[in-house]
Amino acid sequence: MHKVSFERLSQSEQSAEPNPKHSYLVSYQEFLTYFASIDTITPHHLIIGAHLVYGWMPTILELYITPESLPLIVKVLNEVKHSTLIGTPELIQLKSAINNSLPGTSKLLHFINPYQYPIWDSRVYRYINGKDAYDYQISKPENYLEYQSNCYRLAANPGFPAIHRSMNTKIGYEVTPLRAIEMIMYLNG
Repeated sequence: MHKVSFERLSQSEQSAEPNPKHSYLVSYQEFLTYFASIDTITPHHLIIGAHLVYGWMPTILELYITPESLPLIVKVLNEVKHSTLIGTPELIQLKSAINNSLPGTSKLLHFINPYQYPIWDSRVYRYINGKDAYDYQISKPENYLEYQSNCYRLAANPGFPAIHRSMNTKIGYEVTPLRAIEMIMYLNG
């Protein structure tokens, strides 16, 4: 996977034109509010939350949850909510439970903790790599973790606050740095 330079992100931000009336932007704040109001994620919240984020997906949600796996999945999601960074084993576990989809999983992670987990999908992959993604490319936890790390690096750049402010103005409300970065990539992908 390629790394996105700060210069490229900065140039791309200038052409990023989100539509503040688009349902994705209208529903985004509602999803954040839902997850922010939850102190402890329960199986109930997992099922409702997964269905919420699948409203953004072109596929129907299939949950692959067993009575044995459910407590482990909820445990990981609560760790995410309380700022624990998860790795490949946990991503595989979540992905396996949530439609076997890393993009769907990334959306759920983002809404639970938008400060640490960026949204990942085929348009972001296309922006980063300059070519369409095959399922195995966007389904690899290593690619998501590399993307996440690149987003952290971009957000830490001293010039990023100006880009972040500009995106907040374009979107019409304040978003986290990771959401601003992902939105630039998504709109240009």
